[in-house]
Amino acid sequence: MAKYKEISMEVEALQYDGTNTADLHELCGNYFCEPVDGTPYVKVAGQNVELFASDYVVKIDEDDFCVYSSDYFDRAYTSATEIEWKENPEIEKMFKYHAPKEGQPEIYEAIRSKVKGVAYYIDEITPKSREKSLAMTKLEEAVMWANAAVARNE
Repeated sequence: MAKYKEISMEVEALQYDGTNTADLHELCGNYFCEPVDGTPYVKVAGQNVELFASDYVVKIDEDDFCVYSSDYFDRAYTSATEIEWKENPEIEKMFKYHAPKEGQPEIYEAIRSKVKGVAYYIDEITPKSREKSLAMTKLEEAVMWANAAVARNE
């Protein structure tokens, strides 16, 4: 049996509370039906799917709808406009501007100067190659991370 992963997409949805039929008419148009003596339903893939209080109607396209229990809907969907991030101090520190404090510019310059000496040494003694280029890139990264260590932790 093959396995499939659901594709993430933004949809319109409405939870039926037993009384909000006008909202369902607005969402579904003629695909929503409210019989006088019976349970309301939504036409889904040519079938009439009954709605019960707390069910969600999900609009996939203009003429494509799904009906889900609130249990499934709550596990599968989250609000597209109200995603709340739990604050993580490490992430806050990583993506915050760290204005230089007294003495830090001198430390940054010392780090750059020392690593620049290593870069000149590698440039002088190694042949032009992909590996040499990678070594230079890693030195640039080393300077960046060393400076970040100073900026983020002093």
